[in-house]
Amino acid sequence: MSKVNLLLLKHEYMGNMYRQGLGFQLEVTREFRGQGNCYDAIVFGEMPGTLEDIADELFDLTNNPSRQEEREKKYGRGRSLSVGDIVEVDDKMLLCCSFGWKVV
Repeated sequence: MSKVNLLLLKHEYMGNMYRQGLGFQLEVTREFRGQGNCYDAIVFGEMPGTLEDIADELFDLTNNPSRQEEREKKYGRGRSLSVGDIVEVDDKMLLCCSFGWKVV
């Protein structure tokens, strides 16, 4: 079992991220690692699997309408995992990109 956190990009950064793309995402991520305040951290709990398997599962859980009831039990009514957000598993991080994930 791995310790899992979601780092959700704050609303005020989302517009720039969509306009400026991956370069902005990586810049914001570096700011977060340097104690910036671009993300809201949510402790998700423990999950089995590899880093990418966990990230894929969380993306599906928070975005798949057929899993809404399960989502609310595990995650509440928080927003879905989106481009620019980070999945942190045991101190390793994956950035959600337009297509797939990037290790940060």
